[in-house]
Amino acid sequence: EKYASMIDIVDVKYWWYTDKGGLYDPAGGRQLAPRQQLRDWTGPKSRSVESLCLSVRDLKARFPQKAVTCSLPTESPWKLLAAGCSLQELPSGTDDRLLRDLVELSPETQKSGWSLRDGSNTKSRQLLVGTEPVVTDSSGLHSLKVDPQTGKLQSQNQHSEQSYTEQNPSIVWMVDRQIKL
Repeated sequence: EKYASMIDIVDVKYWWYTDKGGLYDPAGGRQLAPRQQLRDWTGPKSRSVESLCLSVRDLKARFPQKAVTCSLPTESPWKLLAAGCSLQELPSGTDDRLLRDLVELSPETQKSGWSLRDGSNTKSRQLLVGTEPVVTDSSGLHSLKVDPQTGKLQSQNQHSEQSYTEQNPSIVWMVDRQIKL
């Protein structure tokens, strides 16, 4: 923590929670490349999207003004984004209105699940991401589904018998204004 003022970006490529709940944190001060550190590490090395999201959320809670990135390959950029990860590679066709809104949203660090919301207490804008269908209590908000593969917006009342996975999560964008599709 004494060097925190000198750091602007933290990449979870080098420190993460393992999928067994432990922490991958190689010793510092050694002249080793990351691949060498991983080879020397004696603890669990495996990671999952969920464990990476927990790592991102933990770092964002501890250092809210820092950008947290994940340069590791991932199958779920939307989940990492909702955990607070910066610079996620979203689909190139992602709706511009959603992209503009995302830069003003922050991760909800005190809540289970993965979501972003505006900084005010009004909850006028939110992005909810999960592997279960997202049920919303809209409270006057307009809910739109986001296609995780294309980033295109869809009407929330288009019901489908779709199953959601890490690669294909349920994504709902809730806004305080009507959005034309």
